[in-house]
This record gives sequence, C-alpha cells and structure tokens, in this order.
Amino acid sequence: MTTQSEANQRPISPTLSRTAQSNQSEPNADKKKVNWTQVCEALKQKNFRNHLTHTIERLTELDMISKLRLRVALEDSGWPLRFRTWDSISQPTRPDHGTWPQEDEQALMCICNNSPLSLERVREKFFASRSDEDLTLKYFELMQRSFDGWGPIKDELLYKLVHQKGRSLGDIAKEVAPMYTAYDLEIIYGQMMERRGLLVDDDGGGLYTE
Repeated sequence: MTTQSEANQRPISPTLSRTAQSNQSEPNADKKKVNWTQVCEALKQKNFRNHLTHTIERLTELDMISKLRLRVALEDSGWPLRFRTWDSISQPTRPDHGTWPQEDEQALMCICNNSPLSLERVREKFFASRSDEDLTLKYFELMQRSFDGWGPIKDELLYKLVHQKGRSLGDIAKEVAPMYTAYDLEIIYGQMMERRGLLVDDDGGGLYTE
C-alpha cells in the first residue's frame, strides 16, 4: 500500500507537467499580447502628437504667440490630410499633381489666415508633395472663390460694422468672418464701396485695419 509520503515523492508524468505549465502560461501570454498592442498604439500616438508639435516649433520665423495661434487654429479647423494620422505622416513624400481634397483646401486657408508665413514656406512645411506653382494657383483660386461668394447681405453687414466707432477690420474678421483676414476684408470693403458708387475717405472714414 502506497503511503501519502511516497505519493508526494513519486515523479510527475511529463504529460501532466506540460499540461499544468500550459494552463498557467496561457492567461499570461494573452495578457502580454494585449499590453504589447496597447504599448505600440500609445507610442504611435505619442510620436504623432510630437510630430505635430515639432512641425509648429520649426517655424522659427514665428514668435511663441503666433505659433500657439496657428496650432489652435489648425486643431479647430483641421490639419492637412497628411498630418491627420501617424501612418500618413510616416509615408515618404511623393509629388502630388491631383485634385486638392477639401480638407487640404480648408487647411491651406487656415494657415494663411492665421500666420504671416509666405506661400513658399507653407508649401515647404505643410504641403511638401505640391509644387510652388500648384499651391500658389490653389491659394488664389480659393481667395477668388471667397470674394465671389460675398453678396449684398454681407455688404450691408460689413458696412454697418465698419462704421461702428472703434470697430477694426481685425475685430470684424475674428467675430463674424473668421474665414477672412483683416486684409481680405479691406479689399472686399473697397470693392463694396465701388459697387455703391462711394469713395473711402482719405482718413479711413472709420476703417481701421489694425
């Protein structure tokens, strides 16, 4: 008859040993796999956000306030498509002569309206796949499209706002026409006055462009 002590000393079957080890290791293996996936995703997101930050920080011609303003504007309006995922950022840049996506058109106007960057610099930092000529033509096309969409109702509103004491075109652009800069509104204002058969006074007639 085998005693309990002898049973405890008897060697364990190799098959039973492997089964026991397998049962113990499977949950840990699943756990490690899930954690590794999460770590990889977290690193991708960190690299993605760092790339956006470095893109703005490398604009050395802008001061800190201008960089912050541009970053906030892009976060609100939308970055160019290339800057919206880590996978697209990490792809090599290839020349693009195709149609501009609406997201890129909107991002182009956002950058130009919220920074003093030259078109050459905008292309270099944000639209490297486009040529200088392509980006310049697209910018002026978008500007013309904006002016063409300015109708009589907006004429009347702009006229009233401009002639409110102390109201600058910069204030008007921020409050009621964020898609335009003060310079854009100055051009539109001049065109509006010509349509009305009026001339702008030499002293500005309440027209402030600061």
